[in-house]
Amino acid sequence: MKSLHDVLYTTHQTGYCQFSFIDLPIEVLLNALRRSNYRITTTDLQVKFKENARQLSLSKKYGTGRFPFHTDFAFRAIPPRYIALCNPYSTSFERGTSVCYIQNLPAKLREDIRRSIWDLMTASGRCVIDGHILFAMNEGYRWDCDFLQPANKYAIEARGHAEADMGAASEIVRWKPQSAVLIDNWKCTHARMDAPELGLDSNRKLMRYEAWGDGRMVTR
Repeated sequence: MKSLHDVLYTTHQTGYCQFSFIDLPIEVLLNALRRSNYRITTTDLQVKFKENARQLSLSKKYGTGRFPFHTDFAFRAIPPRYIALCNPYSTSFERGTSVCYIQNLPAKLREDIRRSIWDLMTASGRCVIDGHILFAMNEGYRWDCDFLQPANKYAIEARGHAEADMGAASEIVRWKPQSAVLIDNWKCTHARMDAPELGLDSNRKLMRYEAWGDGRMVTR
């Protein structure tokens, strides 16, 4: 069994923690984040064919296939510190999610990510985004090679090695009924795995909770 303290402490130490709703109801976790002045938003995540996906989404680019490693909302000035991915349903989904703690990557790649600079094209023009997040004395990383384009040599170097190295350093979250994982979105990347056969998990649906705030680590 995992308590709220167990989940927060493990996430603090290793970047993420899997748990069951039986041990820790999701509202208990969300209320702890709210008490630390985090604002919670929610997103339904469902497998979609490219033609049914919204513009500027990973589903529009990859359809029902694998998603590459990324941090969520990397294009935002201050991405959410935490995300909780959940399967609140009574059925299992075969296709898992890979989670990679950036601290477990080779030192050269970590340094390239830290020193990377990226271009983001918006309706109002070009923005330059730093791969290193430093906000209110808290620091972390952002990673996204779909919506952000490399703008210096460190970003180019990192993009060439990251996917394979993140895959090698990742752990797979299996989506059993009533299961969840809390991820430090400044310290970890994650990816949707390939479906082993066509049409598998076409009904896969997860809930994502995003915790927006000043980036402080929550430990209790």
